[in-house]
Amino acid sequence: MTSARVVVFLDHQNVYKGAREAFDLGGHPSRYGQIDPLNLAESIVSRHPEASHLVGVRVYRGRPDSVRQPQAYGANLRQSAVHEQRGR
Repeated sequence: MTSARVVVFLDHQNVYKGAREAFDLGGHPSRYGQIDPLNLAESIVSRHPEASHLVGVRVYRGRPDSVRQPQAYGANLRQSAVHEQRGR
């Protein structure tokens, strides 16, 4: 029996906001609720009832303006670089 090849698509902002809401993190710093896309995708695929394996993760997110929000822009670049280094 062959296993299904799976690509997980994530809307980063919706996942982040959902995590903050689900765990009641509204009063905590913005780092609370951050997700690791690869770990989340692997967790989703591992729970699938049929044999399947992860072949890709696609993360869709906006990028803060470098002039208006330089701190958030830098954080976004660093976070994206870490995720890209992990691959898939």
